[in-house]
Amino acid sequence: MIQPQNHKTMAMDIKATWGRRCNKLIFISSENVSVALNSFLPSIGLPVLEDWNNTWTNTKKVFKHVYENHIDEAEWFLKADDDSYIILENLRYLLQSHNHSNPLYFGHTIETHVNQGFLSRGSSYVLSREALRRLVTKGLTDQTGHICRTDKGEAENAEMGKCLENLNVVRGNSSDLLGRPLFLPKGTVITIGKNPDTNHSGQYHFYPSVDGKGCCSDKAILFHCVSSAQMHMMEYFLYHLRPRNPARSISTMAKEYSVSRRTMGRVVKEDLGLHPHRLRRRQLLLTATRSKRLTRSKLLKDWLAANPDVIVIYSDEKLFDVMRKFNSQNDRVLSWDISKVNPRVKTMYRTQKPSSIMIWCAVASNGKKSPVFRIPNGIQLNVEDNCGCEQTPKIFE
Repeated sequence: MIQPQNHKTMAMDIKATWGRRCNKLIFISSENVSVALNSFLPSIGLPVLEDWNNTWTNTKKVFKHVYENHIDEAEWFLKADDDSYIILENLRYLLQSHNHSNPLYFGHTIETHVNQGFLSRGSSYVLSREALRRLVTKGLTDQTGHICRTDKGEAENAEMGKCLENLNVVRGNSSDLLGRPLFLPKGTVITIGKNPDTNHSGQYHFYPSVDGKGCCSDKAILFHCVSSAQMHMMEYFLYHLRPRNPARSISTMAKEYSVSRRTMGRVVKEDLGLHPHRLRRRQLLLTATRSKRLTRSKLLKDWLAANPDVIVIYSDEKLFDVMRKFNSQNDRVLSWDISKVNPRVKTMYRTQKPSSIMIWCAVASNGKKSPVFRIPNGIQLNVEDNCGCEQTPKIFE
């Protein structure tokens, strides 16, 4: 929804930034834009009043228009104010695991008034196609006011929360795995690093905010109270600014500068004095998990030091596929006519469940280690059983 005075400012900024990534973008205002602007802005003029006390009445007219004219053009419907910035890629990531045929809505929710809360004012929200259908065909057509309020009511966010709950539209989880909100309310982009919920009823939010870097999700979808300058700034930071990437291939850089790989290698090593290091593979651990593992390891170390007579056995096993090694880039079949080559020679066959072999080994806390054992197929390793393992040749030790 756009205010008339923002047709040439915020509306143009939205169209030039995040709005161009929408499948369909519609600006709805109380006034029709000029003919010149209408060719650029997909704007609809509705008989609404530009007054905060009439936001619920305006919102009902907006969703009624969208349902009657665009219900089959999208699966999810986002309602946003003209001072919002939306990261559409993160929104699609949130919605991809949900079915638009279910009555769902997503947004920053305040825990008060209704059981599943009501939407935070101005932070925008998303309705599934089924939720929009119920809202218009059942909620807004009910003249009794028991489902959705028929007069101008209170604030739009409160009335929408009550209406959706009466229609059995379920509030979807709008936070990331760490519980941080995805739809960020008033002033977050300005006060980032501090508590963004200051003066905004933060104590009632379903997704409480914290100070510092943990204030915002790295998969955030919406920022509210964004000025025109901040909108373009976020567009630049998100989609144009790229930090230098040290993990680059010499072959790729050689192609970029139209030189040979050998020349680029000499420039990197001799002129720049850089050394190519291999990428390392590590298991991704959360900070809390890493801290727990470190604490447990220290406790185990102290316990072993206090009990020198106790020997701890550490064991592990690895399952290897018995498959022929294959390099699609370097393995070649030399022939004058490939059709005459034996299929078993020119083809690398793979099965869904290839033959495998298990290797087992153990190391004691006193430094001694066991031989490496090859576990026959069909044998299950149990501490109390003799596995009947066949010891591998000494070359594996």
